[in-house]
Amino acid sequence: MSGIDSYTKLLLHLNGVDGTLKEYLDSGNTGHLFGRSSGSTLLSNAQKKLGASSLSLGGAYYISAPDHTDWDFAGDFTIEGFFFWEGKANDMFLMATCDDDATNAGWLLNWIQGTTRLQFQATSGGGAWDVVSVNSNAFDPTLNTWYHIAVVRSSGTITFYIDAVAAGGGSDSSSITGTGALHIGSDTDEVNMMFNGFIDEVRISGVARTITVPTSPYVSDANTRLLLHFESYDSSSTTAPKQPSMNNTAQLDTAQKKFGSASLLLDGDSDYISVPDSADWNFGSGDFTLDFWIRINALPANGWEDPAFMQYVDADNRWWWALRNNGGSYEYRLYVKAGGSVTHNRACTLNPQPALNTWYHIALARNGNTWYSFQGGTQIDTWSDSDSMPDLASSLFVGAHSDQGYTDGWLDEVRVSKGIARWTANFTPPTSEYTKATPMQAVII
Repeated sequence: MSGIDSYTKLLLHLNGVDGTLKEYLDSGNTGHLFGRSSGSTLLSNAQKKLGASSLSLGGAYYISAPDHTDWDFAGDFTIEGFFFWEGKANDMFLMATCDDDATNAGWLLNWIQGTTRLQFQATSGGGAWDVVSVNSNAFDPTLNTWYHIAVVRSSGTITFYIDAVAAGGGSDSSSITGTGALHIGSDTDEVNMMFNGFIDEVRISGVARTITVPTSPYVSDANTRLLLHFESYDSSSTTAPKQPSMNNTAQLDTAQKKFGSASLLLDGDSDYISVPDSADWNFGSGDFTLDFWIRINALPANGWEDPAFMQYVDADNRWWWALRNNGGSYEYRLYVKAGGSVTHNRACTLNPQPALNTWYHIALARNGNTWYSFQGGTQIDTWSDSDSMPDLASSLFVGAHSDQGYTDGWLDEVRVSKGIARWTANFTPPTSEYTKATPMQAVII
């Protein structure tokens, strides 16, 4: 389902493995979602070739996306990226869709320490490199130096390029198909020989590209199958990096999810996510939409509120959109206080009343001076209010209230959209994860 566009300022798919919160969305035409390995896979601002950051691996981590036909090549192709070696004591995998024993069908691009060469191999599985195996000329990278590495097949000729200079190769026109996930920084058995260093601006194309060393981030085109800028910390395409933080025991839970592989589990005691302050949270008097899926484990006590979104500076400057128990009747309430004055205090009664352990889609949208709230795609309230939302110097909190409660349950597909009221009438709730609608940056959440 398309849902990432120029209006999307935050999107938390909340996928991964239990206890982690990192994911990357590519900027190519498909929008492949990468999960990270456990550990310290992260973006680094200290080292980057283009843009504000790069992928830091350290020889022990990787990212991966599920098997897809975008990783198969019947004809011409290009695989490229920037690589920065911090160590080279052993062979290292740059990218792969198979393991180093050729167990499953796929391909790999690695650097061989013993012969100091790049190697591209493909297999149909069964333990032999029976599709293709070609090597570059000698290449012994200097540590702590960025190199642009590319492998190009053009009309049956495979050529390696190092900083846009041809560096050997061979001939092969075989169809290359695979059954494994695409790994960046490792092969698919994830045992050893992971890349030790930084990676930036990875691109896979279904065309033989003319290789030059890029001086600015690539822009996706019709032939782009994968594009990872390694820039933002969320699934937004148009704004500066944001890095959500997991607080207390907030974690991903694979046992419950609406879409994908996991959802965010909050214990109702002290758990929440925080995202640094941004101009994206300054809605002013403009259009915006907040939407998410929630599965409630325990409802709030009478008079208490369990928030979905909140910003808080102090008691006189705060806002939230929260589930409230109003004398046994449950509602979502928008409360806004700026400079000591309450400007919004709207209760939207849920209908039906929420049941435990059931997924509900909840949305709040502003269109001009008209506001709408929805439960399961059905409008539950609408009202008119011209007051602006305040610009607060505060992180955006997901699942936390300043003084009255914490969400007890699961959240999934949490999205903030600025500049658009996505719904102004009844609608069918999304049936799959949101994906990109326009070219966008790689993401990490």
